[in-house]
Amino acid sequence: MNTTPMGNYGYAQQAIVSSPQVPMGYPAGYPVTQPMVAPMAPPHMMGGSMTTENSMMSMANMPMPMMMPPGGLLLPGQSLTDFDPIQILGRLSAAKISQRPDYLGKMTGCHSENVYTVYAGDDNNPDIAIEDFNKLFYCKEHSTCSQRICCHPSMREFNMDMSFKKLKYNSLLNTYGNEWVPFIKVFRPYACTCYCCNRPVIEIDHYIDGKKTRLGTIVNEWKCCDYSFLIREGTSEATSFRINGDCCQCPMLFKSNCPCAVCHEAVFDLYDCRRGDEKKIGQINKVWSGTMQEVFSNADEYTVIFPKKATWKQKILILCCMIFIDYCYFEESGTSNSRSRGGRHRR
Repeated sequence: MNTTPMGNYGYAQQAIVSSPQVPMGYPAGYPVTQPMVAPMAPPHMMGGSMTTENSMMSMANMPMPMMMPPGGLLLPGQSLTDFDPIQILGRLSAAKISQRPDYLGKMTGCHSENVYTVYAGDDNNPDIAIEDFNKLFYCKEHSTCSQRICCHPSMREFNMDMSFKKLKYNSLLNTYGNEWVPFIKVFRPYACTCYCCNRPVIEIDHYIDGKKTRLGTIVNEWKCCDYSFLIREGTSEATSFRINGDCCQCPMLFKSNCPCAVCHEAVFDLYDCRRGDEKKIGQINKVWSGTMQEVFSNADEYTVIFPKKATWKQKILILCCMIFIDYCYFEESGTSNSRSRGGRHRR
């Protein structure tokens, strides 16, 4: 069994294979776990004869099994563990993002911190089923209760960690478990916005080995009718991508508890601004999340189709922009218990 050196995140990186056993919805070449091969016992333990010296040499040459749960290849029902998040993003063509329902907040108006889960998808079928086996990242908001109650979602300050799942071996219990390791941090400063003044912005940083690297910033640009977001890479003020949503869409015009899909679906197009012609290269879709979730909770679901040549840093920025869109236009306010449809409080 082939193993690779330890990566930057402190675990063995898995082999990349192209196999018909890759889970459904994943592109060819997606990283999957190699089956663990158990070492064979020495011949004298299987009824044969062997000298002590040869037995010790045979055992020394045996391949050591990797510390990974049994089960062999990654199949539905197993979790994605021990993956390098950068490798995952490099091969990801689409993703689905699901917000955790907050039923108590829906009834009382006192909302809890938002949690989003990112699932692997395929650009041919981004609206995949939500299962544990294709869970990639976990995004957790950190804010105070007073901020969530007193401030509108599009104004309030918060921090958010994006984490990946890492396999952890418990030597005391001789079992395997998972832990979420943050590698992306998002900061959203408080901003009291009035039309074109003091527009909302978020900052995205990558953390590794205690070092912080600025991935970029996202600005909610002012437009009279449409809804626009500018993605800027690194510390540059130049716009790399623009995400634009048409104002003439049902979720952007009015809040509705109607369970019909058309009342909850919206499209935001992604354009490349680096060449000057602003060619459409991707898309963010707010999708219908089901009758029960739309009526009795404030949780939303989205699908993202990434540009074909996007880097892992650009994909992180696009994912963060999707979360920013949810806060600006589709998140419920704690004071009025109504969603910020269309951002009318700022227009």
